[in-house]
Amino acid sequence: LFAFLSEHLELDAKDFSSCYNDQGTLPAVLQDYEEGLGLGLIGTPTLFINGEQMGAGAIATTDILNYVEEILAQ
Repeated sequence: LFAFLSEHLELDAKDFSSCYNDQGTLPAVLQDYEEGLGLGLIGTPTLFINGEQMGAGAIATTDILNYVEEILAQ
């Protein structure tokens, strides 16, 4: 798997494998993950506008603009 990923992404296979196996950042990643779950986040990126969650994941620019225009029209 490491060879495939590193080759596909044009990464140095040895460095990629070493970094992955080290897992020194795992506690920070898990903390962020748990915080996201606690906030009810279901995906990344999650977009908030005026403190309201607009959506998560890939959001089309036109959808964002329409949402902002709706807010401004109120």
